[in-house]
Amino acid sequence: MRAGAPLRASDVSEPKLIKKGELVMVVFESPGLNLAIRGKALEDGVLMQAVRVMNTQTGRTFEGTVTAPGYVLASPPPSLPAAPAAGIQYSPYSRAAIRSAGNQN
Repeated sequence: MRAGAPLRASDVSEPKLIKKGELVMVVFESPGLNLAIRGKALEDGVLMQAVRVMNTQTGRTFEGTVTAPGYVLASPPPSLPAAPAAGIQYSPYSRAAIRSAGNQN
C-alpha cells in the first residue's frame, strides 16, 4: 500500500485470534456442566467464526466458535426429545410424533 493511497475495504481484515496448528483452550458449557480441554486448531479463525478443532487426547475433531485469542467455545448438540412413549415414534425429518400403524390408541 502506498502512502496517501485511499484505504479500501479489501485492504482491511479482522485479526486472526486462532491460527492453524495452535494449541487452544476448548470450553464446553451446558446447564450444570463446564469442561475445558486442550485442542489443536485445524484452521485459522476470527472472532465468532466456526473453526475445526482436534482433541489432542482422543484425536477426534469437532467444530467450535472462536470467542477470544486461544479460546474456542464448543456447544452441546441440540437437545433431542425425551424417549417416546410406547406406540409413538419420532420422524427423523422433524420432531413431530407419529403414531405407529399398529397402535392407534
